[in-house]
Amino acid sequence: MLSKEVEFRINNLSDGSIFILNDFIDLTNYENIKKIIQRLINKGVIIKILDGIYMKPKYSSLLNEYLPCNVFELSECIARKFGWDIVPTGEVAINYFGLSTQLPQTYTYSSTGPYKKYNIDGKIINFKHSSTKKMFNMDKMVQYLIQAINYYGKDNFDDKSKRILANNVSNKIIDDALIQAKSVDKWIYELIKELKELKHND
Repeated sequence: MLSKEVEFRINNLSDGSIFILNDFIDLTNYENIKKIIQRLINKGVIIKILDGIYMKPKYSSLLNEYLPCNVFELSECIARKFGWDIVPTGEVAINYFGLSTQLPQTYTYSSTGPYKKYNIDGKIINFKHSSTKKMFNMDKMVQYLIQAINYYGKDNFDDKSKRILANNVSNKIIDDALIQAKSVDKWIYELIKELKELKHND
């Protein structure tokens, strides 16, 4: 019965979803979950990415192969497993919001945890310990937005880049940022207000 409940929950995840063992701790104890997960790996239902971190495979009929894991989601999942708060560096954030089309080879995050580095299919995820608490007090996606804007730079935002960012950020993130990020540099806050206007006028 427990195995079927875990499998049912996994089957309802989107293909490509990444999860940790503790996502099922409400169903049974840790050792039982490990046994169930191992059976599902053996059946090919899921794959193991790192110790305690797994993915529901996503197949591309266009490429005729299984797709690699989403590095952004994996980074968040690693942090969640260990109970770290993380904030992306600007290079990671601008890629996330489409301000850069060049995929980085190294994804670096500031973290409340220790220094850690992971190599996943040639992509490096690098966590650097930071004692700065300011950004950690904001919602996750607000952190991403502030980092992206700050890294991209005031002088680099033209109408095209503003439109790209507006198209790739949700109204909720913008509204949350306007509440939570009042202490950021004035030009960043003003740009966020511009993004809200752009989305409103669409």
